Amino acid sequence: NRVGCVDLLDPARAAAPLLDAGDASYAWVGGTDGGEWLFLTDALGGQGAVVAIHPDRPGRPHWRVLVPPGAERLESAVLVGRCLLWCTLCDGSSPLHRLWLDSGAVEPVALPGLGTATGFVVEDRAGPWDVAGAALHFSFTSFTVAPLVMRLSAGSGAAPSAWFDPPQPFDSGAYETVLEWGRSADGTPVPMHVTRRRGLVLDGSSPC
Repeated sequence: NRVGCVDLLDPARAAAPLLDAGDASYAWVGGTDGGEWLFLTDALGGQGAVVAIHPDRPGRPHWRVLVPPGAERLESAVLVGRCLLWCTLCDGSSPLHRLWLDSGAVEPVALPGLGTATGFVVEDRAGPWDVAGAALHFSFTSFTVAPLVMRLSAGSGAAPSAWFDPPQPFDSGAYETVLEWGRSADGTPVPMHVTRRRGLVLDGSSPC
């Protein structure tokens, strides 16, 4: 796709091309207080990346790569206060990562277990750079967790908490889902999520 920009203060509202080559996909992530625009893109090849582009210097040599292409597919990215959060696809689950834009520190975000995180919605109480008030809401589900809504505050390094957790008709805490590996006929490693009773003794007397 192509990306253009419009100066809303310009009465002519003329669109100026920003990324006009049409050679890759660009999805808007957000803007920084330094004037950079963040995009999720496959322009760098691999499994996707997040880049910061200044509209006055849109050429690729001027891009800042915030999340480089890696072994895991980059599924989504969102800007929450001064944090960039992104979700990857890894062995059938959705790990969540956080980059603090001020320090450059990168850390994993703890989730309830192996599962899928989707539907990221940012809550900005005062404005896009209200660090204390900004929060992220998203859905998490797994083999033992019905879809619940989680909330992550942008102003702290705490793990997300359950914001809306509907009642479940069974005790999900009695079970766990673990990652195991099998091997296909051609030798390819195959990830498997195995759900079992928590504390199950693996002595060969049970199927898993």
